[in-house]
Amino acid sequence: LTSKDGQTALVIAVGRNDVDLCRRLLSYGADPDIADKLGFSARKYAELFHNPDMVGLFAR
Repeated sequence: LTSKDGQTALVIAVGRNDVDLCRRLLSYGADPDIADKLGFSARKYAELFHNPDMVGLFAR
């Protein structure tokens, strides 16, 4: 399930800087490597936003 821009719930959670929601979505099997229409994944957005907590979360 994605937004009209192809963003997954995980991408949106990264954009909102919601580490707890990202953790929960990952526990349910969310894939941090699904790209949106711009070609960026949740993992990539976390890197671009210089968010070390999220980058570490996706590295597990």
